Amino acid sequence: MNPESEFGIVIKDEVDGVFHVHVLLPSNVSLRSMIQEDALTDTLVSFSHPKFAKPTDLYVSVADDPKNVYGQREADTDRLENLKRDIVTMTNQEAVLEDPKSDSPCIAKSPEDEAFYRASIVDVSESGVLVHYVDYGNFEEVPKENVYRVPPALLVYPVYAVHLAINGIEVPDAWSEECLAELEEQCPPDTLATFTAVTWDNANTCQGDVIIEEKSLKSILVSKGVLVNTDPDFVLEPLQEEKQTPEQEHAAAQEQPTSDPENVLIYPSLEEGTSVFVSVSNGPSDFYVQKEEVADPLEELLTILEAADKVPCTDIYVGKHCMAYSTESEGHYRAEVLEAEGDGVLVRYVDYGNQETVSRDVVFVLPGDAAKLPVYAVPCSLHSTQPLPLNDGAWPEAALAEFNKHISPDVE
Repeated sequence: MNPESEFGIVIKDEVDGVFHVHVLLPSNVSLRSMIQEDALTDTLVSFSHPKFAKPTDLYVSVADDPKNVYGQREADTDRLENLKRDIVTMTNQEAVLEDPKSDSPCIAKSPEDEAFYRASIVDVSESGVLVHYVDYGNFEEVPKENVYRVPPALLVYPVYAVHLAINGIEVPDAWSEECLAELEEQCPPDTLATFTAVTWDNANTCQGDVIIEEKSLKSILVSKGVLVNTDPDFVLEPLQEEKQTPEQEHAAAQEQPTSDPENVLIYPSLEEGTSVFVSVSNGPSDFYVQKEEVADPLEELLTILEAADKVPCTDIYVGKHCMAYSTESEGHYRAEVLEAEGDGVLVRYVDYGNQETVSRDVVFVLPGDAAKLPVYAVPCSLHSTQPLPLNDGAWPEAALAEFNKHISPDVE
């Protein structure tokens, strides 16, 4: 678990504690630009889809059906306005895409309002090109002469429309008119809502629920009989607010994991121009860095952990912070529980970024002295890069090899 190469960081965005960054190599050259020059542009460069784990406030932009709701983050309002201006000034109307292909990014001119938008090509036919406006969520067929190349600078902006599908519901062959009407009534365009993510699929769709005025959209639609729940763990919220009795409040509190000091770690942030070491790399969209000055504090932390009493952890649950013994590195490290089913426990070593499945008997209570120290590994993602949809959300081996080549210890 030793840091490897030293790099500079230019921060472009931050979503739920994951920093979307440009990596500057020791030669002060952007890693992303080097990868593009190495003929992997088509693999690495497309529209970037930020993801979030915490409940996030968005304005509803499109609500076609319960599996296709789109929203724009409240925090992105000004950025979206900047993008609109940049599209107008940067788009070359002579750079028409001669051979538009599905899943390719483009700039499309809408016949409806004659405005230009970033889009992804869905289908190409003799009648025109079906595009998906990635910053809003709606679809439209446009003439082929209305489809243009994307200026590279416009790929730097992340996608501003988050795709949400209500999870744990029955999907009919066709949605009923009553269901669509109720959906339109509950979340018309520009409604401020909270998207809660259960999981994300390979199509960058957030599987979760929409909360409007503290009410679950799924509960509303199920209660009105226009949606069928398939999740056995789903708890239907009453349409009318009902005050809980003291006994009910106590029972609900008992179901929550007990708050304890060792489960509240301090996560770090990055500042512009910070020198860092890459500690773990899982690819361009998932790597961890450590600040240059953390070497000595890390050694002190390891000393504290090795000397601490090893008290077995009896309440192991997802999100729990603990101390775990790594059989791979033969040492004790601070960790976060990612999965806790069966005899094995999947943990992520928070000060490095790597993961390991360990047995329950080597998961220990985190010592108080170790819990007070900040986390030393910062999760990062290379800004405005993601696998193309044709790769099913996975990075090709060639792209991973190219990325790791540039951040290996022998880079000068």
